[in-house]
Amino acid sequence: MLRFHKLFLSIILFFVFYSLANASEKLTMNFNGIQGKTLENVQARLHILVQSQGELTASKIHSIYNQATQDIQTAMQPYGYFTPRIQSKLIQQKSHWTANFSIDPGKPIIIKQLLISIQGPGKSNSNIRLAVDNFLKIGGRFDVNDYQQAKIHLFHVINNQGYINAHIENNKVVIDLKQSTASIILKVQTEEQYYFGDVIFNDNPYSNDFLKRMIHFSPNSVFSSEKLIALQQKLSSNDYFQHCSVTPDIRNARNHHIPIRVDIAVAKAKKYSVGIGYGTYTGARLSAGLSLRRISNSGQHFDAQLKLSSVLSELAAKYYIPGNNPLTDHWLLGLNYQRFLPKNGSSSSGTLTAGYTTMKNKLQTNIDINYLVEHYKIRNKPAEISEFLYPHINLTYNDSNDLINPTEGKLASLTLRGASQSIGSTTNFLQAELKAKYLFSPTPYSHLIFKTDLGYTLINKLKALPLSMRFFAGGINTIRGYPDSSIGPGRYLYTASAEYQHQIKDNWWASVFYDEGTATNHYGDSLYKGAGIGIIYSSYIGPIKVYFAQAINKPRKPYSIEFSIGPEF
Repeated sequence: MLRFHKLFLSIILFFVFYSLANASEKLTMNFNGIQGKTLENVQARLHILVQSQGELTASKIHSIYNQATQDIQTAMQPYGYFTPRIQSKLIQQKSHWTANFSIDPGKPIIIKQLLISIQGPGKSNSNIRLAVDNFLKIGGRFDVNDYQQAKIHLFHVINNQGYINAHIENNKVVIDLKQSTASIILKVQTEEQYYFGDVIFNDNPYSNDFLKRMIHFSPNSVFSSEKLIALQQKLSSNDYFQHCSVTPDIRNARNHHIPIRVDIAVAKAKKYSVGIGYGTYTGARLSAGLSLRRISNSGQHFDAQLKLSSVLSELAAKYYIPGNNPLTDHWLLGLNYQRFLPKNGSSSSGTLTAGYTTMKNKLQTNIDINYLVEHYKIRNKPAEISEFLYPHINLTYNDSNDLINPTEGKLASLTLRGASQSIGSTTNFLQAELKAKYLFSPTPYSHLIFKTDLGYTLINKLKALPLSMRFFAGGINTIRGYPDSSIGPGRYLYTASAEYQHQIKDNWWASVFYDEGTATNHYGDSLYKGAGIGIIYSSYIGPIKVYFAQAINKPRKPYSIEFSIGPEF
């Protein structure tokens, strides 16, 4: 029995000492003498080396250390360093090992010679020649990644000049380690040039003339895959179609002309929408909409919207007539009835509108003429009625890297409108408003958002300016913590906002913000200030935001909860 206990104890001690002897070791690597992309590539390559070893032991760490010098040399070569001098030292402190590498990159490889030859029909093409001239520079440091990117760009230009069968006949880089130089030899055969053929749409309810107005290239122009991608994106992002695909039919090309097949699936002819929301200060918000998307086969369509809330209620109807390019231009005829009940007044108004909207690149331009009749009352003053026939111009620049949840974006909007008594308006006035928004991400886990809104009104008789044309502030889009449109009315407007958002986990973000501003008739009035925190969820329909805001200027500085949903820009 005693012998059995000794045997059992020996087995336990064996496994304890074996586990201690094979306990997981830790390895840290430090690099001095290199930086930037070279350092990043070295770190990435050695990370793969360490990961391939699995759980670390002392013997595996020595193996990694012995292999590291060769891997460092290999990782540095793409960036033009072929002869680095590396000194290393491995230090052990119990189970924690540190490998220090001191690296002298040595003399980089310099481009001594560039022999880029374009053969075939594209030899004299000016765009291709320009790409060759800007390929790389003699005397610059040779970088494999830069070389690969230069080749990709060159072929991008060649293919978008219609030479879709171009290929490399000779591709050679000769490295002279003694002289630390590189000679690049590249020979490209362009073959025949191709052109756009007919654009063929599948069966659909729209007329062929209407659809062809969407095409921004003409038959017989030089074939370009870049233009096809742009067309695909524009067709996919408009309201006429549910989805579409644009395909070059290369197999059926005739005389180097490639037919383009466009398959579209149209959206339903009618669309109904219903919305509900709630705000601390605005109470319940209801909305309903009707869209008649195909009144004619030429793209004419109609929208009607009903919005109800305790502050702003309106019924709007708009009739759209496609312009020269239906994807970017349209005419508009509109009718709007609005009931506006801000804290300091009330108004009822009706507006007739006729206008034209066009989009070029990221700039949208809207020009319209409006006839407004408004009954309004401000505070305890007598009720007024005004009539205005006025032009309205709006320029909006919108540039973001994602339409729904961007990490970078810029928005600027300028609005101008004015009227004259000489053409049937109650009084003369001129008004300008500038809005700006800037979002950027200093780290992958944070966003900074800055906003401002500036407005100015020049008018002969202020009391004749309708309530709906005056400036207001307060609410989630201006100064949080104050009821919607509770600050004002005023002939001047100033608001500014700063917000920091930080990712908590996955799609969840936390924010802190500060807002200030006012809407007033007098310069120098004190500013209203709001601050607070928020929680944000990045959804597929845009960020869902809930803010806890404090009205700093109010007695006892009350808190409110404010909510919004939708795209950031």
